Amino acid sequence: MKKIGKLGLTIAMVLAMAIGTTATAFADTTAATVTYTAKTAISKTYVAADEALLTETAFNYTLSYTSADKVGTNNPATPQYNNGDFTSKDVSVGVNKDLTVDETGATATGSITYKELFEGISFSAPGLYNFTLSEVKENKVGIVYDTTMYNIQVQVVWKDVLAGTVEVTSVNTYKGAIETANKQDNGATFLNSAADTGSLTVTKTVSGNAANKNDKFEFTVALEGVNADGAYKATIDGEPAEAATANGTNKYVLTHGQTLTIDNLPVGATYTVSEQSDFGGYDSVIDSSTGQGAITTDGVVSGTIVKGSNATTFENVKNMNPVTGVFMDVLPYALIVVVAAAACFFFMTRRPNREDYQSEGIKGKKKT
Repeated sequence: MKKIGKLGLTIAMVLAMAIGTTATAFADTTAATVTYTAKTAISKTYVAADEALLTETAFNYTLSYTSADKVGTNNPATPQYNNGDFTSKDVSVGVNKDLTVDETGATATGSITYKELFEGISFSAPGLYNFTLSEVKENKVGIVYDTTMYNIQVQVVWKDVLAGTVEVTSVNTYKGAIETANKQDNGATFLNSAADTGSLTVTKTVSGNAANKNDKFEFTVALEGVNADGAYKATIDGEPAEAATANGTNKYVLTHGQTLTIDNLPVGATYTVSEQSDFGGYDSVIDSSTGQGAITTDGVVSGTIVKGSNATTFENVKNMNPVTGVFMDVLPYALIVVVAAAACFFFMTRRPNREDYQSEGIKGKKKT
């Protein structure tokens, strides 16, 4: 009986220890976070036609939790964020690093690590946790947004099953399905290229017998649908001029034969080019444009920018008539008519009549 009693006591102690061990293993788990500071999660390249059009300083991305798979027989648990279940969050990537400018345009780059991407997200149970990553399309003028969708998988395992601690052992990014062939060793890469652009040209000419090629004419160029913060390169006959902006107060002075060019305007933007209202004292203005849907009225041309060149021309005409009021090309003929008429009048008025002959005859007889 004593032996049986001791055996029962031993079994009871073993069971108690087992229960205690089980309780420890499944006690509150110490959460794990992504700590990869040396691995790049997002690489961003931002391209524009000109440095002055690199107006964005950062781009946003959405990281969303989609699902989790078991590791072994362990059930995963929803990742936590700000004391609640994680669903999604936006992260920002600055693009003020490694600026390069050359004849093809301007480029800025930026990046963040996996630690920055998963900042504030914690895992409390083993599992394969699946996320998607995509760029936020903010419809900024002149930017083509990257539409690539990436899948990211975070692997979490027990670090110490008895102590109830877990750890993140890997984070991998896939372009497409989660398959080895789609794995991106350098993380997600996003490219923002420059949208299609066109140039606007304004050419000034004068004509007429009273025109002066040295006369100056002021033009106002109003732009809509362009980058509100951008500055568009402008030149007059190839020489730098004040950059054009979206504020509608772009003023330029041109003389005969000069051409104003504004480059890198986004396709679809609209423009209105207005010449000074008095046409510089000229009689009239002949204007034209090759822009899409161009409308021309006296001294005003408006239209929509298309890819390539959008040319507008303004020809001011000024003529002066001779003081006599008779044009020089008909003056010789007019003089001939006047001389002929005067000669006819003279001969007609000087032709002697019968009484004159009779009077002359009587006078002659008296003399004899």
